[in-house]
Amino acid sequence: MGQVVFKGIEGLRAWLAWTVVFAHLVEVSGLETLIPKAKIFDEAGDDAVLVFIIISGFVITHLIVEKKESFPTFITRRFLRIYPAYLLALLLAIATSTMLYQAILASATTPDWVIRHFMLEQDQFNNNFAAHLLAHISLLHGAVPNNILPDSQYMFLGPAWSLSLEWQFYLIAPVWVWAIQRKPLLVVAITLVAAIAYKLFLSKVFSNPSFLPGAGLWFLLGIATRLAMPMAPRLEKYPFAIVLGFCGLAVLDKRLAVLSIWIAMVAYFLQPKMWAIVDSRFARAAGMRSYAVYIIHAPIMVIALFISWQYRLSGFASVLAVGAMAFVGTVVASEFIHRWIELPAIELGKAIGRQRPVLRSRPLTVE
Repeated sequence: MGQVVFKGIEGLRAWLAWTVVFAHLVEVSGLETLIPKAKIFDEAGDDAVLVFIIISGFVITHLIVEKKESFPTFITRRFLRIYPAYLLALLLAIATSTMLYQAILASATTPDWVIRHFMLEQDQFNNNFAAHLLAHISLLHGAVPNNILPDSQYMFLGPAWSLSLEWQFYLIAPVWVWAIQRKPLLVVAITLVAAIAYKLFLSKVFSNPSFLPGAGLWFLLGIATRLAMPMAPRLEKYPFAIVLGFCGLAVLDKRLAVLSIWIAMVAYFLQPKMWAIVDSRFARAAGMRSYAVYIIHAPIMVIALFISWQYRLSGFASVLAVGAMAFVGTVVASEFIHRWIELPAIELGKAIGRQRPVLRSRPLTVE
């Protein structure tokens, strides 16, 4: 397949990351209270994370199939890819937690459900700090149910619940991909049973599908897509009718919007044209920084919110001020993280990978 498999992936990641940023801005800035219909952007953030999960299944399967690394090499490279930037964001989030509680709980425009959430988080910060810190350092906090460690998934650094999910996936991905290539029906059945069991017995003790069985079907979709790509027909034109048809179904179930986006991307893989919206130099550059944007925007937004609160801004003035400061701060911070943390860690991971022979390796646009 080669590089064409990853055409548009970086650009899509940029769009998804900034969708999540805007969704969180809607939540914490009070825009949802001022304009109730803005809640739709919050829901778009949830969908964006699900598309991220599918992409992860697709990309990691490609790396496993093409690079054929040993598990120690694979997991070390994955660790280096996500953990250094995560650790910096986590430390900044912990350092700004008190600022967050002061600003968001004092705001008259903070939605009631957000206030309830952060009151619980403040209580956990004051009374259960060590347990939460240990869970977060292990990156397994997303697998800890709320009845054992309340608000474990969202504590300190809210967006990191999906990063914990990602780490759980990395730990079993090589076995999962190996098994599905040999016993596809059995693996699909096990994944489906695990998803049903999660829905019936565990979903109430997790705030989101941060435990791997809860998101297993989304990862499986990405895995299956990558494994099916060599058999997929080439398309001369972009199949607008198919994509628009699925987008139309999304009004019946919002989760179909996630499938629509992924179907659109798969169709894009299979046709020869390049679209600037996901494949321009700017889009690819933004995509390369998407992980840094995703992981650092929350504490940056907290700082912006605290400054707005200190200056007694309210209403739309506060929303605009927080939005502007959060955007600029996230761009600057993500550039720093990308240049000085991500890239050196990625290069170290590549060096580790070069220390052993690879049976087959093809150029990748995503590391």
